[in-house]
Amino acid sequence: MKKLFSTAEYAFTKESEILRNLSSEKHRHNHLITLLATYKQSGKYYLVFPWAEADLEEFWRLNPVPPTDDRDMAKWLLDQCQGLAEALSKIHRYDTRSDTTMPYQATRQSMTSRRLHSAPGVLRLFGRHGDIKSKNILWFPNSTPHCRYGVLKITDFGIANFRVDDAGPTPEPPNSRTYRSPEWDLEPRRLSTLCDIWALGCVYLVFMTWYFGGLEEVETFTKRRRADGCWNGFDNDHFFNTNTDERGVVKAKVKNTVIQVSTFLIRKERKR
Repeated sequence: MKKLFSTAEYAFTKESEILRNLSSEKHRHNHLITLLATYKQSGKYYLVFPWAEADLEEFWRLNPVPPTDDRDMAKWLLDQCQGLAEALSKIHRYDTRSDTTMPYQATRQSMTSRRLHSAPGVLRLFGRHGDIKSKNILWFPNSTPHCRYGVLKITDFGIANFRVDDAGPTPEPPNSRTYRSPEWDLEPRRLSTLCDIWALGCVYLVFMTWYFGGLEEVETFTKRRRADGCWNGFDNDHFFNTNTDERGVVKAKVKNTVIQVSTFLIRKERKR
């Protein structure tokens, strides 16, 4: 059960309608969370979902030493990464034929704006989750033979956005600075579905770090990113740094520690 911090009816309606549409038969995906019910009590709004055992970050803590000698674990990890990417694609390219499956704020945009049709009568919307991170990926354990390690599902659509154009402004930043993309710090700040892809790539990198090095290596990787550059005078654990060139233009560059750990993982895989 999720209790919304905001008491505004708009925030509740927006998130609940997005979830209802993504839970519909047309748009549902095995790696997207399903909304079961909603209710209001004492002025607070609540969303009800299937019970998850943990989020991905907690999953790493529950399994500090992954069984790298288990081929099923390796296949599971790859299958989950592919499934999460496919689920995100369902959000990024959201095709609808009627207002019955059109996300809340998109119905309030002018439908005379640029349309991209994948088929006659189909309106393609560009959805952006806006806050992809390990804590927003839930782990559902499953003991079935074909999925013994469980299923990962994307959740939390509180700042999701659906538009008729891919790039554009956003009303609020992500809750997590760790996985935010460089577009947040660069002008002009035109955010698109690419921001989600950056964040998911960062999650993948940490996921692979856990698989090859366990929880200890994940924690070490976080510490190294914090030590490699700062943001507004403070240590940070995101995956890039910004600097100003001789013309006064702010540019972003992937942190050296991120490149180093990527090279480390490639070497580990080649040795297997």
